[in-house]
Amino acid sequence: TKNMQVKADEPRGSLLTSRILWTFSAAHRKYPSQEYMEMARWAYQDLVVHFKDREKGGYYWTITAGGKPEDSRKQVYGQAFAIYALAEYYRATGDEAALGEAREVFALLEKHAHDSVNGGYFDVLDRDWRREDGAKTNVLGPGSKSQNSHIHILEAFSNLLRVWPDGQLKLRQRELIELMLGRSVDARHHLVLFMKDDWVPVSRECSYGHDIELSWLLV
Repeated sequence: TKNMQVKADEPRGSLLTSRILWTFSAAHRKYPSQEYMEMARWAYQDLVVHFKDREKGGYYWTITAGGKPEDSRKQVYGQAFAIYALAEYYRATGDEAALGEAREVFALLEKHAHDSVNGGYFDVLDRDWRREDGAKTNVLGPGSKSQNSHIHILEAFSNLLRVWPDGQLKLRQRELIELMLGRSVDARHHLVLFMKDDWVPVSRECSYGHDIELSWLLV
């Protein structure tokens, strides 16, 4: 809130916890600080203790203030940020458990979210990693695929490759780069925001910030 008072009864999202985890892990690597490390460790514990779906795998999108699953869908955008953050925490600490968590999420995405026909990843699945119900409730917008998810999967896989140069991961990274340049950039040289399974656009809007972000991520 504006007065910086915590609302203890508000639900919380895994995306923010993952971003906090990445931020303080990266800050500690660049500027070693006990305070930064304490925040990184807090965020790591918060992510794996409160947001991890220990029965089905992956991370919940949101939980209640009491720590119960609220939105249990497997939004791939959120899974990508978890990989990104867990890999960075491993870079900062050498904690093998964090690397194991990141590799586990990658394996789940490969098994359930990767599109073996058209390439890339479906944006959202339900808690059981099925598309039937989950695909109808994409929090990002229309379409079963989005540039937003894919550029952040690209980002997450880049960070994971820094600590785990796995052959399958390298193949997927190449696939993502080729798809982003070949199917997600339109004739105007802008990213298409939302697409169908076969990459047919379902939106015409431009997001200049994401265009710039992809140019940096490709480098």
